[in-house]
Amino acid sequence: MATGRVEPGKRDHRRLGTGQIPDSEKPTSRALARPISGSLSPMRYQVVLQWPASSANDYDGILDVETSLIEQLSEQSKVDGHDFGSGQANIFVHTDDPRRTFEEIRKILSGHRLWPNGRIAYRQIDGVEYFVLWPQGAKTFKVL
Repeated sequence: MATGRVEPGKRDHRRLGTGQIPDSEKPTSRALARPISGSLSPMRYQVVLQWPASSANDYDGILDVETSLIEQLSEQSKVDGHDFGSGQANIFVHTDDPRRTFEEIRKILSGHRLWPNGRIAYRQIDGVEYFVLWPQGAKTFKVL
């Protein structure tokens, strides 16, 4: 299964289980407790949207969500890509105001078929602790 990050707006046409990816094309993956140091973004926070995912249909749905966010989020937020693997899919957004960005995301995605199963949290760009924004009452969040 292809795991890793694909730049925003780019479609990774590799399908799950369809062969090897050359080392030169393997994207890097993100992990909990790995700060994003040296990021090109001057923004202070990373918002992570997360869904359970394991199939090509799940992957296509995540790409649709990512495209909607790229097209509709205000300029105060920047979609930083996605990753897919270990049974989950994540979309990363940089911002200086995670709560305002969450409200924008909610307006954009509340009618989307993936919204009910999503989780959203944020952390400082150089931080390791996530603060859950959605669903209400959730306490833990991990990026695998």
